[in-house]
Amino acid sequence: MKTLARKNFLTRILEERPGILERPPPMLPFLLAYTSGICAFFPASRQFIVPGALPLVLFLFSLFLVHEKTRKFPPLAVLFLTGFGYLAPTLPDLTRPSNHILNHIQEGHSTSVQGLLFSPPRVLEDRTYYLLELESLDTRPVTGTVRVSVYKPHTAFKAGDRVRFNKIRLKIPRNFKNPGRFDYHLYLKSRGVDATGNISQPETMEKLGRFALPFWHAGPQQLRSRLLESMEKLFPGEEGALLKAMVLGMKDSLPAEVRETYIATGLAHLMAVSGLHIGFVAVASYFLLWPVVFHGLLRLKPDSARAGHTRKVTAVLCLIPVLFYMVVVGAKVSSLRAGIMVSAFLLAVLFDRQNSLFNAFLTAGFAILLWQPASILDVGFQLSFLAVGGI
Repeated sequence: MKTLARKNFLTRILEERPGILERPPPMLPFLLAYTSGICAFFPASRQFIVPGALPLVLFLFSLFLVHEKTRKFPPLAVLFLTGFGYLAPTLPDLTRPSNHILNHIQEGHSTSVQGLLFSPPRVLEDRTYYLLELESLDTRPVTGTVRVSVYKPHTAFKAGDRVRFNKIRLKIPRNFKNPGRFDYHLYLKSRGVDATGNISQPETMEKLGRFALPFWHAGPQQLRSRLLESMEKLFPGEEGALLKAMVLGMKDSLPAEVRETYIATGLAHLMAVSGLHIGFVAVASYFLLWPVVFHGLLRLKPDSARAGHTRKVTAVLCLIPVLFYMVVVGAKVSSLRAGIMVSAFLLAVLFDRQNSLFNAFLTAGFAILLWQPASILDVGFQLSFLAVGGI
């Protein structure tokens, strides 16, 4: 009886609202084809009981959707996207220049590196991290990015400094071979880090001078520093540190016991800028701007207000606070992903595609995977994508 009732319930839902199989979004089969290629490349999909099952299922489902839509032999676009998805994660290695650091690094040997600091250091209780854009390895010109860890107190360098680190041992990030381990190599690669190095003697570091930061680096950093100064003046102490963590995702100044408390209670996601934060900015901006835009159009252009153009104008204006917030929090992978998704929804409203919001959502996911194919393995991307898709 329960099984029959469940079938009648599902049948009634499918009759009242056409499903994905009846009217699949145009982007869905192509996204599935591209995703199948990515899943076939990464080793994570080979840890299933049946290796290769996930990419095969995605590929066959994409063929089925295309066949149901066109009623003819699946186009070559699906096959092309599957192959391109398999090759996409290897493109950075295939296009790597000959003078890249990975082609010249000698692990275990003490060396010196010189480069530029485009971002301020990350200062923790027991160490300081620098992201160094390389100019030379010893006397050899090289390119690439090295994350340098300094384990002793010192006068920190600033963004815009040209520095040299002497007596540093470089190494290529590797993973432990434990099943289900944290993918440390992929984590650093997603943040543009090619190699790591440690410094235990700060006196071996030297500042060579200053260079002019590009405006797309200098502007957001100045804006962020002014905002942090204002927050520290208004909310000193632990309250200010918590506010910085929840609004800007800056958790370094939080006491260790506070971070552990949020992790234990399952609220650590509140301190990671993601779809929750970007979505709140977009929704709050929309409801605040809508009455202002409506009354403004009603006074200046009554015909536009009656025609329903208020939503379009409000959607365009909502892009401004969303982009501003993304600039303030910095180029974090999670915020960029969420920003792309929210922008896709707002653009769908602008171009009268409210009935195709799911297709706009898939397009945003496609763009993210084209930009960073490894995002398919990121739990944050998976949860946000599935959550928004389910809604």
